Amino acid sequence: ALYPERFEMGEPYDGGRAAQVSYYVGLALENLGRRADAKAAYEAALKKDKKGTYLAYYQGLALRKLGDEKRAVALFDDLISVGRDILAGAAGAGFFDKFGEGQPESIRKAQAHYAVGLGLAGKGSAAEAKEAFREAVRLNANHLAARTALSRMEKGRV
Repeated sequence: ALYPERFEMGEPYDGGRAAQVSYYVGLALENLGRRADAKAAYEAALKKDKKGTYLAYYQGLALRKLGDEKRAVALFDDLISVGRDILAGAAGAGFFDKFGEGQPESIRKAQAHYAVGLGLAGKGSAAEAKEAFREAVRLNANHLAARTALSRMEKGRV
């Protein structure tokens, strides 16, 4: 799909949230029985490198749908490492760290727990992922993504 001309600005150079959107489009197409189109959507989710960002989670899920479990797990492991590095106070922890400057420590740590939770969820460690999401919400009650992930997991959805 082309970026809509009606938008007043150009497509984000880094792809924006296209990885997440493409993954969900792939799921919808798969549920409609359109396997070839779903495969193309999953492949589209991989166009821009999102390693070290929450979007890597969706790329990992897309890789899993494409049968590349090894690369999927590597992305999930990286999310766990990035989050734990931030929690340990490591400098240059990547995407999450870039946007943490000037924010309260609790907000930065909430984002780090969210990253860890995504990685753990991707690897199938549901109990540990829920705990990470709970901690993210405890530290930042306004962390909608962590709240949503926790709610979905508590309802048995991933």
